[in-house]
Amino acid sequence: MIPSDRLRSAAARIAANRGEQPAGPFKALRKLFVQEKRDWKRPDAPRIFPWWKPGELFEVLNELRHGDRAAALAECRDVAYYGASSFDRVWRIIEKYVPAEIISAAVEKYERRASGERGVK
Repeated sequence: MIPSDRLRSAAARIAANRGEQPAGPFKALRKLFVQEKRDWKRPDAPRIFPWWKPGELFEVLNELRHGDRAAALAECRDVAYYGASSFDRVWRIIEKYVPAEIISAAVEKYERRASGERGVK
């Protein structure tokens, strides 16, 4: 099974475990650019609007701006996850620019999360 299919399958299982529907392609695309703010307890968490925060692509750029390459690579796994759930063209761009080992790490992370493993980061 190719990585994008494995990530989509993991996304469907994660959503099913939560009793939700998996993110559709538009929602997954949106999460690359802007997403719901869930970490209200952290006053330093960035905000775009009162209920929104920068998306996964901006989190990668933010980590690179702070010089934390390891954190940026970890955020790239989330970019791969949402990119796979988005549109095929988006996935092709991600597949072209995100290193294969990061995509493999994303597959591993989200398959572990889909199997019910807690605390997977």
